Amino acid sequence: MKKLTRRLEKRRRALLDHYDEEDLHQLRITLRRMRGRLEGTDDKERRQLRKDLGALADTTNPARDWDTLALYARARLNTRQFESLAPWLRQHQQTAHTRVLEMLESDQWHETLARWKHYSPDTTGSARQYDVAVEKRLPDALQRVAVARARALDSERDRDWHKLRIAIKELRYRLDEQPKEDRDHKVRQTLSLCKQLQEELGSWHDTVVHRQLLHGAGPGGGKDFQPGAESTLAAFEEKLIRDGEECLDRVRAMLIEPSVERALSPAPQ
Repeated sequence: MKKLTRRLEKRRRALLDHYDEEDLHQLRITLRRMRGRLEGTDDKERRQLRKDLGALADTTNPARDWDTLALYARARLNTRQFESLAPWLRQHQQTAHTRVLEMLESDQWHETLARWKHYSPDTTGSARQYDVAVEKRLPDALQRVAVARARALDSERDRDWHKLRIAIKELRYRLDEQPKEDRDHKVRQTLSLCKQLQEELGSWHDTVVHRQLLHGAGPGGGKDFQPGAESTLAAFEEKLIRDGEECLDRVRAMLIEPSVERALSPAPQ
């Protein structure tokens, strides 16, 4: 827990000194891991702390979404197309960045982190007690993945692919909590699969969010656009749809492999 605190403070200082997309990404990951440490408890204060850490992370969502959209646009559009959208993208990025920086210096941030630091290893129980908690949560995480996998393959609905993405992410964090020297072949294999699936499902989810941001441009939103932006928006959305489907095609191909199904299935009782 102290290591997570140091990581978080390091990323906070870096962002306040100079905003960087990677520092924000790592800060979000650290907040997610911190919330994982408070999962599965009946303690009211710890449940509230987990919720408050989630509220800090939620504040960073728009910045993450606009940053990834800008990076995606630069990579997938030609120079003329990108420049027609650039002022609009920069405006939204700057607004989202400002909100993040204000949050990092807010009373909400300092009060939440002060309560987090209160839960030192001495007040949260022994390492062995925590190991037991992790062992109990792992089968549940595997079960959630198995259910989400079957539902996504059957329904093909966006919301079910999203639930699978979240379940895979949670499973990866549960496995990551095991010391490297204690990981057997199946754990290492499952971690590798989770990473691949998480990356593909994350890329797919980005295309969904990016399309929502483009739709927000709507009528009247073109005041910040350069000439040719309307045709660029239409072409951009087509690329997003195509790229999202390609991501899901790769995910489907992985999920129907027997070895993957076995690796992501709960161990028999």
